[in-house]
Amino acid sequence: MSKDKFVYLVEQLPQKKDNEHTISILDEVPKDEVDDLFTAQRFSAVYHKIAQVKNIVVENGKDFQDFMQPSNIARLRQSKMKPDMLILNANKLVFNYAMSLKTYVDIHERLLKQHGKTERLKEYKDLCSSFYDTDMEYRFWMNLRNCIAHCELPYNGFAESEIKGYKVICTKRNLLQFDNWKHSKKDILVMDDEIDLPGMVIEMSSMIMALCFHFIMSFGEDIINAISTFQHFCNKH
Repeated sequence: MSKDKFVYLVEQLPQKKDNEHTISILDEVPKDEVDDLFTAQRFSAVYHKIAQVKNIVVENGKDFQDFMQPSNIARLRQSKMKPDMLILNANKLVFNYAMSLKTYVDIHERLLKQHGKTERLKEYKDLCSSFYDTDMEYRFWMNLRNCIAHCELPYNGFAESEIKGYKVICTKRNLLQFDNWKHSKKDILVMDDEIDLPGMVIEMSSMIMALCFHFIMSFGEDIINAISTFQHFCNKH
């Protein structure tokens, strides 16, 4: 920490002679006030971090859904994209979504721990446990990440016909090659033989927003303090 007691706000006056510059002191701000301002504003960096990851999750989900639209698959296939490339891109996009979603959940927990939000951390874990117990989609996406990491990518087939059109296929049989689905195994067993993964992205949207709201509530006092400190500083200086 600097031992200076003040921070000076200055402006450079118009140059009078060659190589001569003049500055004028606009204000003399006690350094303690500046330190308080920066301390209070640190939360903005924390919020930016979690908001950025949340936005990545949402965009990855949208990119995956847009790619998997039957009209888009048909357009790409008719433009001569090979089936193996369609499968590769579908796996890339579902991989991105599953990994970013799990990362979002983990970062949320880490930031609560890092900033000493003990009670909020317990609430967060309870909320995630509740989602896991009651929502098949949440269970599935949390466990799909492990399936991809340790066993199989979900998409392994492609079908096309004049009547049914074009589609990249994720089968129940392929997913069940992974033997550690935990509670999701019972869910998968009752699914259709061809599994609609983009539809399961839609169901996750409300849970992602619920986790985001919980994060904002967890740092409510920090937000209020940052706003009031900044407002006081601006009013005074």
